[in-house]
Amino acid sequence: MLFVIDIGLGLGLIFSQSYLMRLILINIYLFTFVPTCLEAYSYAKGKKSRISTDSKWYVTVLLITTGFNALPLLWQNRRVTKRFKIIWTILVPVLAAVFIFILARYWDNLEAFLQNIG
Repeated sequence: MLFVIDIGLGLGLIFSQSYLMRLILINIYLFTFVPTCLEAYSYAKGKKSRISTDSKWYVTVLLITTGFNALPLLWQNRRVTKRFKIIWTILVPVLAAVFIFILARYWDNLEAFLQNIG
C-alpha cells in the first residue's frame, strides 16, 4: 500500500504543471509519508516504536497534517481529555473547509505568486 501511495505522489510531482500542487504534494510526502515509512521499517525490523502514538503532540500533528485520517487515533488515545477530542473532531472539518475555500478562491493568485518566486 505504501508503495502505491509513493508512486501516486511521485507521479503527481512529475506530471503536475502547477507549482501550488507540487508544494502541497511535497508537504504531504514530507509530513505523512516519510515518517510512516520509517516507522514501518523499524517495526518490520522488530524494533520498538520511536513514536509514542498515545502522546498528545503526535495526535495533534497528525490531525493538522492528515485531518480526518487521524480522528480514529484521537478517539482511541487515553491521554487526551474528552473535551480535547470533541474540540478537534469539530475543528478538523472546519479547517478542511477553510483550506478548500482558500484554495478554490485564491488558486490563481497563489499559483502566480509561486511562479514569480520560482
